[in-house]
Amino acid sequence: MNRYKRIKDFHETRRRGIGASDIPILAGLTLKYGQTPYGLWLVKTGRKAPWSGNEQTEWGKRLEGLILRKYIASPERFGEEKADEFYRSYIRQHSNGSLKILTEFWHPQYRFALAHPDLLIENETPRIVQAKSHSFFSAQRRDDLDYGYDSEDYSQNGIPSSVFLQEQWELFCAGLSVADVAVLSNTNTYSEYGPVIADPRTQEKCLALAERFMWHVENDQEPKPETWADVQTMFPHPEQTTAMVSGDTELEARRMKERKEKLDKSKKRIEAELDDLKNAIGLLIGENSVLASAEGDVLAKSWEVKRWFASDLKKLEQTEPDLFKRLRDDGYITRSENRVLRF
Repeated sequence: MNRYKRIKDFHETRRRGIGASDIPILAGLTLKYGQTPYGLWLVKTGRKAPWSGNEQTEWGKRLEGLILRKYIASPERFGEEKADEFYRSYIRQHSNGSLKILTEFWHPQYRFALAHPDLLIENETPRIVQAKSHSFFSAQRRDDLDYGYDSEDYSQNGIPSSVFLQEQWELFCAGLSVADVAVLSNTNTYSEYGPVIADPRTQEKCLALAERFMWHVENDQEPKPETWADVQTMFPHPEQTTAMVSGDTELEARRMKERKEKLDKSKKRIEAELDDLKNAIGLLIGENSVLASAEGDVLAKSWEVKRWFASDLKKLEQTEPDLFKRLRDDGYITRSENRVLRF
C-alpha cells in the first residue's frame, strides 16, 4: 500500500491533480451530463470555479457515513457495536482504528494521480470502500451497461463503467488490489458490489488518459471540444467565415442533417400526441387538484405555479434608465450571451 495522509478538505488538492471522479470525464462517460475534458481543463487551469454541488450531492455526502456504517456492521466484518463506534467518530471527522476516513493518496511515480477513498480499511488485507447513493431511476440499469447497477449481479460486473473506472484509479493511486462499492438507492435499498479487483490493463488506459490531459494543463493548451457547449464556451463570438467540409466528412454532415430533419418531424408528432393526452387528462381533473382511481391510485396532480415575467426590458431601460441600472447592478436583471446553432 502506498503512503497516505489525512486531510480536512480535498477540494483544493483536487485542482492540482487527477482524482477518481475526473477519470470518467476523460473517458467520455459523462457527456450526457455536460461534463467534458474541456470543461475539466477550465477548472484545473483556474479559468472556472469547481462545481459547488447541488442538493443531490449534499445529501449524498450526508448519507455517506450511514452507508459506510451499514457496510462495517456486517457480522462477517466488524459488527454493530464497532459500526456505531465508527459512526460516532465519522460525524466528528475522525478515523476509528483501522477504519480510516479523509485519506489522500498520491501515486509515488505519477504525482498528478491522486485518490480520496471514502473508507480505507487498514488491516492484513487492506481495501478501500466507496459509498454511493442514487435516486431510484439513476440506480436502474437499463439497456446501456455504462450506467446503473445490475440488480442480479453483485460482482464488479454489476456496477456502472464510471464507478468501475473510479475504483481502478483509486486502487492504482493507493497501491491496493481490492475494493468494494456500497450503494444506497431510493433511500431504502442497500446493496454491495464487489470485490472490485485491480486490473493493470484498465489502470494503464486510465493513466494514458490522465497523462494526455495533464499535458494540456501543464502546457496551457485546451483539449479539443467534445460538445456544442464546449464550442460555445471556446468560441463565444463566431467569426464571419465559413468552415468547408468535403469527402467523408461532408457525407457524414449531410447524414446528420437528414437525420435531424426526420427527428424534428417525429418530435412534432410526439408533442402533438402529448398535447392531446394532456388535454384529455385535464378535462378529467377539471377544477380538482388530484385525479385518482376508485382504489385510491393517484393518476394525475395539478397545482398552481406563480411566476413573474418582464414584458419589455428594453422599454424599461429607455423610460426608466436609473431604475434599470439599479436593478441590473443589484442582480435582479441579468443578461446572457450565447451562440445558437441551426442546421
